[in-house]
Amino acid sequence: MRRIFAAWRRRVSDSLRARLPSAEGIGAGGPGAGGTAVTAARMVLAGLEDPAATARAATRRGRALGVAVQARLHDGPAAQAGQSLELHLQGPAPALRQALAALIPLDGGALDGGGATRAVAIGPAPLMDPPASSAAPPAPAPPATSTAAQTPPAAPALQSSALPAPLCMATAQYHALTRALSDTLYAPIRARASLGRDSPERAALVALSEAILPPHLHDNIQRDMGGFPGHAGLSFATEIRAQGQLRRALQRRCGHAQEFLLEDKAHGRAFARALGLRLPRLYQQGVPADAVVLRPDTVIKPVHAGNGRGVFLVDAAGRIDQLRPAARGLDEPALRAAMAQHVARGLADRWLVEARLHAPDGAPDAGPDAGPGAGPGAGPGAGPETAPPRLPTDIKVYTFYGRTPLALEVDRTGPAPRHAWHRHPRHTPRTEAGPPPIGKYEASGFDSRTDPAPFFRLAARISQEVPAPFLRIDFLNTDRGPVFGEFTPRPGQFHSFEPRTDRWLGWECATARARLLADLTPEALALPEAAPKAFARFRALVEEVQTRKRDRNTRRKGAKP
Repeated sequence: MRRIFAAWRRRVSDSLRARLPSAEGIGAGGPGAGGTAVTAARMVLAGLEDPAATARAATRRGRALGVAVQARLHDGPAAQAGQSLELHLQGPAPALRQALAALIPLDGGALDGGGATRAVAIGPAPLMDPPASSAAPPAPAPPATSTAAQTPPAAPALQSSALPAPLCMATAQYHALTRALSDTLYAPIRARASLGRDSPERAALVALSEAILPPHLHDNIQRDMGGFPGHAGLSFATEIRAQGQLRRALQRRCGHAQEFLLEDKAHGRAFARALGLRLPRLYQQGVPADAVVLRPDTVIKPVHAGNGRGVFLVDAAGRIDQLRPAARGLDEPALRAAMAQHVARGLADRWLVEARLHAPDGAPDAGPDAGPGAGPGAGPGAGPETAPPRLPTDIKVYTFYGRTPLALEVDRTGPAPRHAWHRHPRHTPRTEAGPPPIGKYEASGFDSRTDPAPFFRLAARISQEVPAPFLRIDFLNTDRGPVFGEFTPRPGQFHSFEPRTDRWLGWECATARARLLADLTPEALALPEAAPKAFARFRALVEEVQTRKRDRNTRRKGAKP
């Protein structure tokens, strides 16, 4: 085992030495520039066995490349043995690139056994200052070829980056390290034996391809295996971030953000009504906080918000509870103050008031420490005759243009939200060990008795009315059956799924995009169905929103003196 681990470390070291010098963006002209302006760099090598020898070698290599090198010795960090060596380099950008390529792998034993850590900072010259103590005399500055080469640049080398120079280099090293680790894991399996369908090497490669970071998934896997296995290389988190970029591009080109229009609760309700969905009764919509009228048995919520933030529950007796942050027994002045706080923290001052719905019979118990929504009779010692109707659970269905692989149930009646996941039996990947773990909210789980099938069916139908590969559709599980809650194009904590589930949902998103493309452009794809899908209800909503926007702008222009 020790020999295997030593070989693994050597492969990582070799791969790092091959990759780190290829980093771009060191020149003073910005990332990838090859200018000759004078630039400076600072390197720190920690835990060295012979830092003086390393300093002498660095000075010699720098002098050979026309780069001035200053070396300083420091006491090593407490967590590491030996001393650390700080190197200051200064010279023309091309020469500095070559010097870093030579100096980054300078300590050959560092990764194999010394455990050295490296930090590199790059910035405008001059970065050097007279050393307090030096392990080696500073090398003479390289001969100047022109006055311009001696002039410090007006801006830092990393001017186009929002990251400071040390962090920028740290991210490059992180990328190089993770890629080297990926290649190191992949190489011995591929080189060892055949990749027949039933061979253990192929099974190991399939498992490895599911685990490696998607950007580092080696293209040779596709060649060796006749295609990427399973969900390799895909990521739900990446898909959601890409949808955010698409949103901005569509906003610029089309004047609207496609499915993100439905984030607005008013637009979402209008679209749900056009689809014939069951909705809570609406009393007020889009009004400022000071215009909200208190009614018994209602819910007050902001038009733009999520995750229960800014939601207030008013029971039949007029008692007011806040959902998040949890607060019970508010009076009207406290309610107004809490709403003002939410607005001060960034919520738009647009609120809606709708009827409060109730959970069906057999809903999960709130527990001994009932929180908002459970009512005053739901705490310790309360009997069924005193307990008021309970708040229904939220059923949040992850939809992928007709497919509904996953739903999250949230019970908000306790002191903290509880969560239960429901998998669609036909849309869940199966392995010998069972379905992959979700990884998100599992610490706050509860045993749900809800049948998710009606919600899966309804959400699948709705998702095919929206031209988007992904949309989360939220319902309330009420005594009247599924009631529409809201549309969520960008769910919270989308990056928190367990890696295998993240890849599975990424695959769902990719295949949903293919189905959507076939419906939108069948003629371009030479499909038998030559007529593209119209998405008539969604188009009507877009036209209505744009018409109202034009009318509003016209009124504003007319009101100007």
